Amino acid sequence: MRFAEIVELAKTPLVFTRIKLKFLFGEMEFERGSVLALAELSEIVEEILRKCFIERRAIWVNLLTESPLWSCMSIERTATALDEHINNLRGKLPASHRGLISLLGAWRSACVLTLKEMRAASAEDHIYARDVPDFPEILRQFRLRTYPIVHALIEILPADHPLGPEAQRTWYLGRATLTEEDKDAASEQWTIDA
Repeated sequence: MRFAEIVELAKTPLVFTRIKLKFLFGEMEFERGSVLALAELSEIVEEILRKCFIERRAIWVNLLTESPLWSCMSIERTATALDEHINNLRGKLPASHRGLISLLGAWRSACVLTLKEMRAASAEDHIYARDVPDFPEILRQFRLRTYPIVHALIEILPADHPLGPEAQRTWYLGRATLTEEDKDAASEQWTIDA
């Protein structure tokens, strides 16, 4: 199901126990009120997507042609920006709106894990990504960890939001660097347990 469909169901008196966001590396549970609250945060989501996804090329370009050092720095900046957003939102958002913090925390954790893997592979010591044997797999895993979260954030934007088409195009550009087999794994799935 798409996020917009989940929001519409959450507005009804339909009885259900859980709303889940499922992706390759796990799932997150949300309460009805938390899902409705996510739909109200489009301005915050827009800023996060712009700064941490669209402007951070490490998340979506074919990095095999990029400098591993540059890639590490870009992912590190993304993790730092996400951390700042999390800390800022933690003090401002009411408990019902904290689902966004969970999504950002999962994205930040994926960045931190990827940085550790890149450093363990000594990626920063090479000029070209193709010179680091493990780099393509590290980047593949990074996208599989982060793309479902990024797409979930894109789906939170209203259908007529001006950033929506650009964010969606950028997401598809990055997804195109994955194998056909991995493309489905890079998507999220919203479900309801009745």
